[in-house]
Amino acid sequence: MNWKDTISKEKGRCEINLCHATTCRYNENNQCTLVDVNVDNEGKCEQFSINRDTGTDRALRQHDFEQDNM
Repeated sequence: MNWKDTISKEKGRCEINLCHATTCRYNENNQCTLVDVNVDNEGKCEQFSINRDTGTDRALRQHDFEQDNM
C-alpha cells in the first residue's frame, strides 16, 4: 500500500474550534452551528450568511454588494 491508497481510504474529520465570523447567522458564541462546512480555495466559508440582526451596516452593504456581483 502506498501513500495515495492510505489517503483515499481514510477520511478525516474536521471540526471548527473557533469561528470569528460574528456576523454570520450560523455563528453562536463563536461556534459554528453547521453540521458541514465547505471552504473555498481562499479559505473562506461558502455557507457564510449575514445575520441581519447582528451585522453592522458596513458588513450588510458589503455582503449585499458581493451577492449582487456574483
